[in-house]
Amino acid sequence: MKAFPSENNADSQYNWINQGMDLRDYFAAKAMQSLAVKAITDNQSPEDVAIASYMFADELMKARKESQ
Repeated sequence: MKAFPSENNADSQYNWINQGMDLRDYFAAKAMQSLAVKAITDNQSPEDVAIASYMFADELMKARKESQ
């Protein structure tokens, strides 16, 4: 699943299409916004924030699949 896909007819002539970013990456980026603020006060590393962001994203993807 892609977030923000766009369709165009350029593929036939220029061979490019913006498929958008992965939905999991979008969820991780959204989670990272709030986790990064807390990380500063808790002295967490950027790696810890990245790992936690994808953990939240994975749970969101799981919940999304279960609700469909």
